[in-house]
Amino acid sequence: MLHQKLNKLRQLLGNMESVLVAFSGGIDSTLVLKAAHDALGDRALAVTAVSPTFPEIELEWTRRLVAEIGARHRIVQTDQLQVPAFVQNDAGRCFHCKTDLYQLLGSLQQELKMGAVVDGTNLDDLGD
Repeated sequence: MLHQKLNKLRQLLGNMESVLVAFSGGIDSTLVLKAAHDALGDRALAVTAVSPTFPEIELEWTRRLVAEIGARHRIVQTDQLQVPAFVQNDAGRCFHCKTDLYQLLGSLQQELKMGAVVDGTNLDDLGD
């Protein structure tokens, strides 16, 4: 059953012209990047957003993972500390951070003329 789901993911991604993968280096975005790269090759681009809240060691980890997969990788700068709603550090901080991130990724998608922005969001993330 797991292989069927993975094949379905590759098929869905393969039907897209190209994808920009929001890549944090976590297990979910790594799975999506690997499937996207398997399905689309160089038409899949990993994008990692770096900010003052993103540790350098995690950036190095993302670079290693992307290199191991063989995908293209782009690092973009962002600064959630400039987003007042994020700085308030309330229960909605993940929402505010992701809103800021996806605005940036949407602009990059248009600039690069990529078909879609995809990520590793799953049922466990719906409260974020």
